[in-house]
Amino acid sequence: MIRLPAILFYITCLVWPVSLLAQGQQAFIERSLASNDITERLPPLDTLLQAAEQYSPLLKEQDANLVLAKLAEQSQRRDWMRHLGVNLGWSYGQFDALTVNPDAPVGVATTTSSQNRYTVGAFFKMPLFTPINRSNEIQATKIEQEQVRYRRQFQAIELRKLVIAQYQAVVQAHRLLLISNNRLQTISLQARRTEREFTDGLITIGDYTRVQDMLINTMEALETRKIEFVTAYLLLEETTGVKLNL
Repeated sequence: MIRLPAILFYITCLVWPVSLLAQGQQAFIERSLASNDITERLPPLDTLLQAAEQYSPLLKEQDANLVLAKLAEQSQRRDWMRHLGVNLGWSYGQFDALTVNPDAPVGVATTTSSQNRYTVGAFFKMPLFTPINRSNEIQATKIEQEQVRYRRQFQAIELRKLVIAQYQAVVQAHRLLLISNNRLQTISLQARRTEREFTDGLITIGDYTRVQDMLINTMEALETRKIEFVTAYLLLEETTGVKLNL
């Protein structure tokens, strides 16, 4: 059986990290609310665009593909060398040799001896249509390089559009957060006034309930704006690879 102190310790271990996370997020929200214009605290948009291009794994992949395509072209240009070769040979045995001897009756003498014989030769062997195919293959590698460049350019444009949209999303979310925060302050003042008036019997319970509902709805809207702002902020960090540090 688990004792009560152990259960309390277990619950504390579960809640404490969540509480710290919530406190960190709340501090982040409070720092962001201290500025009316978040663009003054964010890096310039051009800086974020450049950082995103340098950080993007997709663009790095296209750069690697371009290097591979260039290497393939170089290999195709050197492909003719595989048709060039060298023959080396060696043999040992009895070989007959003819020698001219003026003293011999027929003027020619045949001798037999054991010898080592070596042969060295070069060859160039290429099928008839190889030059045409080689030209087509080189052209194909050039076209592949162009395709890689176009894909990289397209992905860079899409990345820039994404960063611009996320940057504006952060700005918009921050402004909506400020509006919701100011609205909550206004509704809170109104709620405290109506509470005093209801206690003094100056307003009906219906009027009091209506203002309390407005307060609750405003608080819910503010929490939604907080989540939207934090999400937009983290997405921009993730895309650009830049720690914004408000």
